[in-house]
Amino acid sequence: MGADQFWGEFGPVLVVIASCALLVAGMAMLFNCIQSSRFLRSYRQDLNQRVGGLRIHRMLEALGVSRRSYMRKAAFSEVETHLSRCQQCPNTSECDAALEQGDTSNGEAFCPNFRELVKFSRRPRGVTSRRAPAADGSG
Repeated sequence: MGADQFWGEFGPVLVVIASCALLVAGMAMLFNCIQSSRFLRSYRQDLNQRVGGLRIHRMLEALGVSRRSYMRKAAFSEVETHLSRCQQCPNTSECDAALEQGDTSNGEAFCPNFRELVKFSRRPRGVTSRRAPAADGSG
């Protein structure tokens, strides 16, 4: 059996087998991508819930940053670092007082995350989410 005769008989079969193998490999890669995106979505939701359970979410609000925006813009490792710092923070009373007063202008003095969280804010430094009373007393 010569090469021409071999390819003439088995060439189409080999093309079909190779095509099927590529199709199976492509489907496996697609399945892996879907699984990865599900994992990442679940991980992001978990991080979002953890942010909501700590003071950091109140600091973000005071800086005018929504949790959604923060979670979209921050890298997962960055969020983990911020959460760890917030959980281990020794300045919780200063943080609570500043957040209650709506004044984060000295946030750098007590918040280990402040410098990085400000980067996510569109507001000028120290301007908080609470409105100041109007000068004419109209509130």
